[in-house]
Amino acid sequence: LHTEMVPQIRNLTDKRPQIENVYDGLQYFILGLAKKLIVADALGRGVDWGYSNILWLNSFSAVALILLYTLQIYFDFSGYCDMAIGLGRLFGFNIAINFNSPYKALSVSEFWKRWHITLSRFFTKNIYIPLGGNRRGNVRMYVNLFIVFFFDLDGKFIFKKVEPLLVKHYDKMERRDPLKVAYGTDKPPVDYGTR
Repeated sequence: LHTEMVPQIRNLTDKRPQIENVYDGLQYFILGLAKKLIVADALGRGVDWGYSNILWLNSFSAVALILLYTLQIYFDFSGYCDMAIGLGRLFGFNIAINFNSPYKALSVSEFWKRWHITLSRFFTKNIYIPLGGNRRGNVRMYVNLFIVFFFDLDGKFIFKKVEPLLVKHYDKMERRDPLKVAYGTDKPPVDYGTR
């Protein structure tokens, strides 16, 4: 976010190359480059082959293609994030971590928070919360979420804009107590049936 970067840019006197920053920066950059060029691009060739032969794939090959594509995106984005952190360190800047192992997430909501950390923080802080966030009821929360996801319009508008809303709704329902959802209380209904 700009609140993290602007003070670093204003204080350029501390940005002389230091050996530990150069060492850390090169490590991050080389690791990111390896993720991108060695892992993601190799997986990408398999994905490209799979999509060009999609009509001839059996069930096992289709599942393998989905897994390859998932891993390709993961290593691609992770590699780019590591390269950005490395370049920042080379020049004396501390760039925020933007990717935190999203496939280790235990919920859908946590997955989204781990995938693109800085963009999520930016939209939350500058758009979602000023609109009222979730403090004004569910309808307003969904409207606010729609507005936040509306900002990156492209050709896949309907899926990309509705899918996060559904994910948020599912995650919210997933954490609810089933008795409270069904009966409006934490206690089960009294059963006057036979004993």
